[in-house]
Amino acid sequence: MQVLLAVEGEGAYAGIALAMSLSASELDKRDKAFVTELVNGVLRRQITLDYFLNLFLKKPVDSLPLPIAEILRLSLYQLAYLEKIPASAAVNEAVELAKRYGHQGTAALVNGVLRNYLRQKEQITFPDQQKEPAKFLAVYYSLPQWIVELLLEQWTLAETEQFCAYQAESHKIIIRTNTLKISRYELCKKLLAAGYIAQPCRYAPDGLELASGAGLFDEQLFTSGLLTIQDESSQLAALALLPQKGGKVIDLCAAPGGKATYLAQLMDNQGQIIACDLHKHRVELIKENCDRLGTTCVKPLATDGLELPLNYINWADYLLLDAPCSGLGVLSRRADSRLRKEKNDLAELAELSYKLLLAAADYLNFGGIMVYSTCTITKAENEDNIARFLSARADYELIDLPENFPIKQDRRGILQILPQKQGIEGFFIARLRRKV
Repeated sequence: MQVLLAVEGEGAYAGIALAMSLSASELDKRDKAFVTELVNGVLRRQITLDYFLNLFLKKPVDSLPLPIAEILRLSLYQLAYLEKIPASAAVNEAVELAKRYGHQGTAALVNGVLRNYLRQKEQITFPDQQKEPAKFLAVYYSLPQWIVELLLEQWTLAETEQFCAYQAESHKIIIRTNTLKISRYELCKKLLAAGYIAQPCRYAPDGLELASGAGLFDEQLFTSGLLTIQDESSQLAALALLPQKGGKVIDLCAAPGGKATYLAQLMDNQGQIIACDLHKHRVELIKENCDRLGTTCVKPLATDGLELPLNYINWADYLLLDAPCSGLGVLSRRADSRLRKEKNDLAELAELSYKLLLAAADYLNFGGIMVYSTCTITKAENEDNIARFLSARADYELIDLPENFPIKQDRRGILQILPQKQGIEGFFIARLRRKV
């Protein structure tokens, strides 16, 4: 409840609010995992939960006082999606919470709504899949309808449904081995000894999947820098650049430092990496990650990526631009983000990414390699931006992804990773070279 109220009422980011709350608690790993499932599950399924609740309320759920709305969502999530939780326990806890956050009347409301759901759940129907496919997918898989409509413009109905289904589910935690300090094999053994079950990722050579990451931030394995949290697709973006030891690298939108520290790892901590971000507080996050992981060749820099200091013109041998984007490829990881996205933001984000791409072109030396990446799946932010860029800069060309790259490119220098195809987070990668 505390985390959900912080996210919905105060605009907190779910991942940060959850991590802070769990670190301050005295819960064991099992209970931390349960709290994590409840928070992320409610946020991931909120559109569906509200659809259910509105069938049993006289007024829309979002017109209720926020604590009461969250109590209903939290309890209904357990009733609808968590089979191991006894219905009586979920309802009774909801009523007790309602008394604490409201009064006897609100407790009666919560009790009545939840018990009505239990009595009538088998009769609940969704929008007609044949007549209103976008509305059905939006409600059933809990995504804003405008996102579903956008996907249907790009893909078939079957592909769109596969994508929506992936975003509606929870997925394993992905970590990256810090090979500057430990091998992946040795890290697996240490994780097992600490009570975590780890398996190698399907594609990322330094990645591991954890069935649960509850309590991981408090483990010495994390605090001592043997590992970091980083999605598999994000790791692949750094692998696509593949800088050599001693190289000069610019990471143009680097915070919180996941890719910059991986680039340092790939370079065996030898060379120079300028990790840029516009906001000073985000640059502090880069510094913290570098200190924890021991990546001494990274220099965090608070600066506008559109206008780096003049001494960086034609400076870099390698450049990574992980551009600001709509983030539609990673909605399952960032459960709260789907509730904050607006359709009108897409054009603005695509234009900002394009301007950063044009600016980045001048920071790369002749013969240098650039990777443009996003964690989204829209053509406007991805393929269209690359096409515009190549039309504007004749001194650039697409080149193949590195030899033995773990996923086959779609065409020369272009890879769109899709959950329904590769089974990991959606990501776009383009690899370019500045002609000599």
